[in-house]
Amino acid sequence: PLRRLLAALCAQLPEAAAAALRRGALDAAVEGKEPGALALPPAMLLGNLRPLADWSFGQPLLQAACRAASDPSRAAYEPLALEALEATLVASPQDKVETLLGDFRKAFEPVLRGGGGSSAEEARGAARCWAAAGGALLRRGGFTAAADKFMKALLSALEERDAPLTPFVPVAFQVMMPPSFESGGTDVATKLPPLALQQLSRTVLPSLLTVAKAAASSAPSGVCPSGSAGKAALESAVTLLAALPTEVSCADCQEEMRWCTLTGLRYLKEDAPDGRILATQVLQLLVRAARRGTAWVEDDLASVVQPIVAACATHPVPLVRLGCLQALKSMTEKSQGHMLSFKRPIEQALRKSVEDKKREVRLLAVACLNSWHCGLTAERV
Repeated sequence: PLRRLLAALCAQLPEAAAAALRRGALDAAVEGKEPGALALPPAMLLGNLRPLADWSFGQPLLQAACRAASDPSRAAYEPLALEALEATLVASPQDKVETLLGDFRKAFEPVLRGGGGSSAEEARGAARCWAAAGGALLRRGGFTAAADKFMKALLSALEERDAPLTPFVPVAFQVMMPPSFESGGTDVATKLPPLALQQLSRTVLPSLLTVAKAAASSAPSGVCPSGSAGKAALESAVTLLAALPTEVSCADCQEEMRWCTLTGLRYLKEDAPDGRILATQVLQLLVRAARRGTAWVEDDLASVVQPIVAACATHPVPLVRLGCLQALKSMTEKSQGHMLSFKRPIEQALRKSVEDKKREVRLLAVACLNSWHCGLTAERV
């Protein structure tokens, strides 16, 4: 709405007045007196408006966006600030990008390297700003080397012991690839272009899995504690796999998807706030694999059915309960004959789910129970 309003105003005003309006909007964001003004730059820079010839505001605007995104007292304006940061890098002239990136690195590299006694809030803000800049470069194209450096800086935080940035690496990946929990288990529009996502799956995903597997092999029951490099690497890998098109994740990245899903299911018992996105995205991957009839789902039924049956009626997050029921329904429709050994726990869990407090969960539980009983009838026939 704001973008359309500004475009309409600029179209009706004389050229001089329109230029003054565009410049005034950007100046308001740069001054930072009213953080809500950061909603203006994305509309001005990425909208269908005539670009400004004078880009002297680029550096101050980038600095204002970074300050707002890393200021804990302005958390409500963080999404606006990150969008303004991305818009500045995407829309800036080609010859201005390197200068902006140089100033950006000076501001955040010390925090990413753990210097200066950075606090958790500063590390989180730096991770989000760093990821927004890296995502903007990937969306823009033509800055492959610079984007690779941004990604390597995030990965290096997983290799350093007790680095302040480590717990926030998954947050950085979620800035670049915002989680989207569609109801149909189908592909959705992503922030990064498909080609950039496939590039990350070849260059970044192997490094994430190396860290995650090494940590899981030495952790009790393969479950790493919150804030550790192993769990952060797993969460980041799951976010990347969930952002990939279903065809790519289930075919080209099948082994990576299998390991991440089976390992991630072990975390369903946890109720930590930072683990809820992980649980939901792991179930998202499982639903996609089950609906495609991927072979590993049947091969690892015991490792799949037991955790989702336990969570579908007891997990405190409704979206996780829905994901468990979606996965169970898809597996019932594809391979019920292999699931008969789990008949009693499945039916007990579904009877509890049909009495869930949430209507959406009850409806899906009824559909899942119908699929289960219809499958049993077909088996007898």
